[in-house]
Amino acid sequence: MNIDDFKKLKLSNTDIEEIEGLLQVTRENPSGEIYAKAQTVIGGLLLKNKYNQEAINYLNSIKLADSEELYAKAKFNIGLEYKKKNLYQQAIENFEEINQKYSELYFSAASYQKGIILNYIYNNFEDALKLWNNIKIEDTKEGFAAAQYHIAKVYETKKDNYIRALEYLNKINKDDSLDFYNLAILNIANIKAYKFNEYKEAIIVLSNLSEKTEDDIRIKADYLLGKLYFELEKYEEAEKYFQLSKKGIPYESLCFISICRLLMNEDTLSFGVKLTELFCYTRDIITLLKIEFDTKVNNLKSLERKLAHYTSTDICNKLMNDSLEETSPSSFRLNTISNVNDPSEGQVLRRYLSNYDQESPYNLKLDDNLHAFIGCFTFNHDSLNQFRLYGKTDDKEASGLSLVFSKRFFQTEEDLSYEEILSSQINNKGESFSTENIDSETSRFKAIRCIYIDPKSGFVQIAHRSRITFYREFEEKDSPEQKWVDYKKIIDDKNDKISKLLESLKKCYKNTKKNFRGDYIENLELVEEILLPLNYIIKHSAFQEEQECRMIYITSLKDPKVQMSFGKFLYVNYEINVKDNLDKIYIAPAAGQFQPYLAKLLCDTEVKIELSNNPYRQTS
Repeated sequence: MNIDDFKKLKLSNTDIEEIEGLLQVTRENPSGEIYAKAQTVIGGLLLKNKYNQEAINYLNSIKLADSEELYAKAKFNIGLEYKKKNLYQQAIENFEEINQKYSELYFSAASYQKGIILNYIYNNFEDALKLWNNIKIEDTKEGFAAAQYHIAKVYETKKDNYIRALEYLNKINKDDSLDFYNLAILNIANIKAYKFNEYKEAIIVLSNLSEKTEDDIRIKADYLLGKLYFELEKYEEAEKYFQLSKKGIPYESLCFISICRLLMNEDTLSFGVKLTELFCYTRDIITLLKIEFDTKVNNLKSLERKLAHYTSTDICNKLMNDSLEETSPSSFRLNTISNVNDPSEGQVLRRYLSNYDQESPYNLKLDDNLHAFIGCFTFNHDSLNQFRLYGKTDDKEASGLSLVFSKRFFQTEEDLSYEEILSSQINNKGESFSTENIDSETSRFKAIRCIYIDPKSGFVQIAHRSRITFYREFEEKDSPEQKWVDYKKIIDDKNDKISKLLESLKKCYKNTKKNFRGDYIENLELVEEILLPLNYIIKHSAFQEEQECRMIYITSLKDPKVQMSFGKFLYVNYEINVKDNLDKIYIAPAAGQFQPYLAKLLCDTEVKIELSNNPYRQTS
């Protein structure tokens, strides 16, 4: 690139002036090392302004003979960029170019990042453990702390060895890394509480959190303290901590606050006990419905590793085109539940719980403390019916797109707890040994499968892949029918568990209402507050063909994340880059003319573009 090319980019005048001077440096004049420094600075300026591919080109121009340290730094940063784009093999190749003799720091950082990919992407945790165990505290304190944290998570989540997990977590010191120290404290407390039932010990552990704890960790700690005191039946103390955690975990905290107040009053104690039971059933159902993207059959590909979202070509362009006048592409939006097209939305659960005809639907008042925002997805990536309903441009049927997202759009590399399924906090530092890939990463909203119910007959079916999708994905030699049979066993088992939980929920709902004390409407509103997330994942069986999954964000209308276009939209932006997390795009039958434009939008990615397989005749 010459200076004229740089002037066409959206760079500040200061950046342009600096780059113009750096372009004068050549490998021969004054030296290879000075040249490498110049390329490093240019690459850094381009990365800062989000010209990632151009940055990679400049960093790739640095040779080992120029400077071993800067070569290692360049390869590390290139590897990070490929990792951000989910190009994991290319990331690993760059990390492996870094030799320990070039730079202890970047070798350790590369080993750490390679371990992240091997463990969380390829499930090769044994090799990841070897890499992390080789990171020494004398090379990098922060890297050592990060490695100990992830080693502990492997022992906790994949080896069920909580004693070893605690050993590694206890190796992390405050002076090594404050972020990982605080996370270690939080995890130690969780293990002591929920693996060893040591509630009082867990409370003592949490008292060691640093005063400089990041807000998201502090909120999780307060929420955990609330639960611990709740388990110890110290409801006044529990309520105090739930009041602190409600700004980040609103739904669960507000439910617990209501329950605590009931349990502290002798007159409402029995109602509080039943409300607690109702909350537990709601929690168990939500947890079981969370999409497990890593569920494998016969040690092959995860069978639920992608979800699709149908939209217009105009919206797609806004989501991915970084050459528009705006400084960056638009964010994916979670819209208010009020915008859905199902008139029975939010009513099916209540009718099911009250046996359909025994109680007329009760229209609750708008609760500005707990309002639901949703993003809609489906297991059906190439569905003619959904193209006709949702994949429209200018209201023309089947003229839009199906955006197929990889699992990274919905989850970090670790499972999160129940409260984080519905909402999460934001914290993304982007450092070499950052808290990326752990549960304080930039907020991901979990994908939750819907339940389809016929309230009158009691028919229950959870959303899942259809049989035809296996034949479309796998060739005959890969046994698509056998994969479908194995997958259906998993779904049938999950469906059976959900059905039993719903029956228990129904009985609990009836018993809870028998324990109402005082104002009927006020009591009913408390019950509805508990059931709120279920209201928006339980749909009428008439919509079963859609096989829908949803992101749900429950928050207060006072939440600064809630934005508004008055009279048109109420929404929350989902701040995860769409383009970097796409796997494929299906083009609707009446949108084939957009294929070259999509190819241009995605030319710097490995996203596949495919025309829909469905026959369709445009009638107008």
